[in-house]
Amino acid sequence: MKVTLEAVARAIEGTVVGDGSVEITGVAGIREAREGDLTFLANPRYESYLELTQASAVIVSENHRNIGKPLIQNPNPYLAFLKAVRLFAGEAERPCAGVHPTAVIADGAFGRAQVWRRTGKVFDPRPVFDAGAPPLPGFSRPAEFVL
Repeated sequence: MKVTLEAVARAIEGTVVGDGSVEITGVAGIREAREGDLTFLANPRYESYLELTQASAVIVSENHRNIGKPLIQNPNPYLAFLKAVRLFAGEAERPCAGVHPTAVIADGAFGRAQVWRRTGKVFDPRPVFDAGAPPLPGFSRPAEFVL
């Protein structure tokens, strides 16, 4: 996927400083980035890598100094980079929660789960299932549950 830096900036709510027509083909860390990649600087400790990165553009905080590369300025560079990652990676299809109506358990199959409910005040009427884990402090196994 190829996207202009200007389009990425709009998607992550940033401001372009420099050439907004630069083509961005992916995202990468500041040390791993190659030409076509977008990277970010959120921690001043990595400032020295700005001169060495091969990234085509960098997401930085607002009012960051010019580094000779196109920039996207954003008040939160880390969050902006996460949005850029999502833009390039896309949304993974997530399965629905629960048991599928066509699920079948084979004859003779066995397994175990333990049900724990918070003791004392009821904070959630639903039990918490966990395979074989010891109870956390304040949790107990309901008497009606048989292993």
